[in-house]
Amino acid sequence: MKLYMAVTPDQYELPLCVQDSPGELAEALGITINAVRTACSPGKESKSGTRRGYRIVRIEVKEKGLA
Repeated sequence: MKLYMAVTPDQYELPLCVQDSPGELAEALGITINAVRTACSPGKESKSGTRRGYRIVRIEVKEKGLA
């Protein structure tokens, strides 16, 4: 499962907004879906949105099965 997050642009990377899809994150941040996808592309994650006060990252989450 992939999650799309807006995090603080500092060393701590605290989550500001977490969504399931790039479209939902774009709507929550008031930006285009293309801006989210571009920010998540390889080599762009380190600089995305730092002037706006957040960075956009995509993370892979492994779901645990029912135990």
